[in-house]
Amino acid sequence: MRKIIYILLVILSYTAYSQSLSVFGVDASNFPTIKANFFAIDAADNQITNLNPSDFEVKEYGQSRTVTDISCPSPKPPEALSSVLVMDISGSMCGNGLDIAKAAANAWINMLPLGKSECALTSFSNKNYINQDFTIDKNRLINGINSLTCLNGTDFNAAMLDAMAGGVLIAKLGKYKRIIVLLSDGGMNFEPKIAEIIKAANDNNIAIYCVTILNNAPQCMKDFSNQTGGLCFENIETKAEAEDCYRKILMIAQGGEPCSIEWQSDVSCVPAMTNTEIKLMPNNLTSKISYQPPNSSVAKLEIIPPSLKFKNAIPGIKKDTTLLVTARNTDFNITNIISSNPAYTITPTNFFLKDGQSQNLTVSYIPADSGYTYTRFTIENDKCATKYLASGGYPGKKAKIQTLKLIQPNGGETFIVGMDTVITWEGVLPEDKVKIEYTTDNGVNWKIVADPAKGLAYKWLVPKTPSNLCLARVTANLGYTTSEMNDMVLIPEGTFQMGNTGAYSGYDDERPVHEVTITKPFLLGKYEVTQKLYESVMSNNPSYFKGEDLPVEQVSRDDAVAFCNKLSEQEGLEPCYSGSGANTSCNFDANGYRLPTEAEWEYACKAGTSTDFYNASLTNNVCSPLDANLDLIGWYCGNSGDKTHDVGQKEPNIFGLYDMSGNVWEFCWDWWGTYTNTSVSDPKGANSGDTRLLRGGSWAFGAKYCRCSLRQTYSSTGSDSNCGFRLSRTF
Repeated sequence: MRKIIYILLVILSYTAYSQSLSVFGVDASNFPTIKANFFAIDAADNQITNLNPSDFEVKEYGQSRTVTDISCPSPKPPEALSSVLVMDISGSMCGNGLDIAKAAANAWINMLPLGKSECALTSFSNKNYINQDFTIDKNRLINGINSLTCLNGTDFNAAMLDAMAGGVLIAKLGKYKRIIVLLSDGGMNFEPKIAEIIKAANDNNIAIYCVTILNNAPQCMKDFSNQTGGLCFENIETKAEAEDCYRKILMIAQGGEPCSIEWQSDVSCVPAMTNTEIKLMPNNLTSKISYQPPNSSVAKLEIIPPSLKFKNAIPGIKKDTTLLVTARNTDFNITNIISSNPAYTITPTNFFLKDGQSQNLTVSYIPADSGYTYTRFTIENDKCATKYLASGGYPGKKAKIQTLKLIQPNGGETFIVGMDTVITWEGVLPEDKVKIEYTTDNGVNWKIVADPAKGLAYKWLVPKTPSNLCLARVTANLGYTTSEMNDMVLIPEGTFQMGNTGAYSGYDDERPVHEVTITKPFLLGKYEVTQKLYESVMSNNPSYFKGEDLPVEQVSRDDAVAFCNKLSEQEGLEPCYSGSGANTSCNFDANGYRLPTEAEWEYACKAGTSTDFYNASLTNNVCSPLDANLDLIGWYCGNSGDKTHDVGQKEPNIFGLYDMSGNVWEFCWDWWGTYTNTSVSDPKGANSGDTRLLRGGSWAFGAKYCRCSLRQTYSSTGSDSNCGFRLSRTF
């Protein structure tokens, strides 16, 4: 059965060369009058020129247009050609790219009047190869084309200039009008000798035609064509497009002059006419083209802002904002506006706008909770289908009802290696970033396609992954923009041994060592909070040692809690803390800033190690002599000069955290409590107590106090030039 299908495809491909309609060179500069060139070829491979407007039908997105003029030159006998097909066979062409290239080359051989014309075939990667010297033997050329396989990198010097099979070297031996047709995907390892190639071609009267598949043409290929009398075609994506492209090149190279067609377009709802169909009705031939009309021809409802985000709306409280809708390039009658989520409403829902006229709309949002929500407004009107997207919720709060959905691929599709496909999704705003992944083993292992991607669509070149167990997924991190995560490090979930696992004997409250699991990733400040940051939020700087990049100190734990809440409010985040003093409570589900728990702090400090410090063991437990290991990572009494230092001056741990040992003690959330010998997950300390916990040591203390497992107690209200803090956030 496969053999029968294959033969049928070959027969269909072969017979398709006999009649064709190729439209190109669209000119929309005098919109709504559109002009284009075309070649119409009959069954005998002759150009059809006896045509008039009534022979054609033009449709743009299904809308019929009036053909106003057809003009054809007097036909000329085709010139004899000495053509060299130069084929890119580099590794990036493997799969779909090489299949397209072979189809185009085979089409050329089937259309070329061999005997009157001759043809040669060369190929190139990082070297060049002569697959067939000039011949009029069709079978030898086709065999050469079909034997091509992918190799190595891409060198356009090898393709065009280098011995033994550079295209120019072969073409200059041709007996007739000399042309090169260079086909590539446009990738290259380095810039070729453009001027030398062009000079060699012009010196030997060789016109270079360039075809780029699956990509834009690089500037060198455009230069080859523009400066030798050829043409350049780009973004050829299918075999049919490639065959049509070679047909145009052949007609032009043989001295044929195209006919021209003219029609009247109209205002459209799309910014590019990518679905224009031209049909030559007497011969039942069709050509599809695209062109870019001027902006003045695109009808649309312009909405400002282009999307809407209620970032910190309070649950149960109605929040309103205003949109401005303007009719562009035509009149609009809006009959209804429908929201996909009842938490969002919009008024008014019906009105009429003349071209250029505007209307204010009020969008209202009443969130049921602080989780992420989304709506799609459908604006029903008499002209152009229009959607508008809005979202709400606190950044980082997960949605109770998931709206993010992969649209394409959605299951059952078959993709050819090397082909382009577009991955699309919905349920978030266009500006929201997502991560796209795929698996070839039904979800056991995932590979990243793009991270981040945005715009609700992503063009993907399908890799070589033969499998019928492929899946794709898209995930979004809606909570944290680049600026919000600035100077914070994502700490992954994991399990560690909490307590004194180092060589130094330590203290009783560091024992027993017990297993702790951090079940969720969290964010932790790369640096201790600086005086510059603290003063920008609290409008005061209590520090004893002054300096913008020095850690803030002389703050109490209660001061740190107040700072976290105020910074959260300023950034539109949900504050974590409520109450005051000893009655302060923390909502760990909120996405605002907070102090790390003691377990989070030690887990992040150790960063997978079990030594006294995250870089090595303790060697000298007081101030002098210098502990060489601690000296590399922290400021303590042995090297500080009795003062704090700018954050980030010493070596970080594997997570990228600085000053986890020394500089200033860092407040943690927990009340002090004793350890138990049981495994726990996400511990948050004792329920109550008299003292809170500090970690990390400081500029004034000995080396043994800067160990990862050392615990220090302190009151909530006390302040000292040794004490500061580091920010954390729930991820």
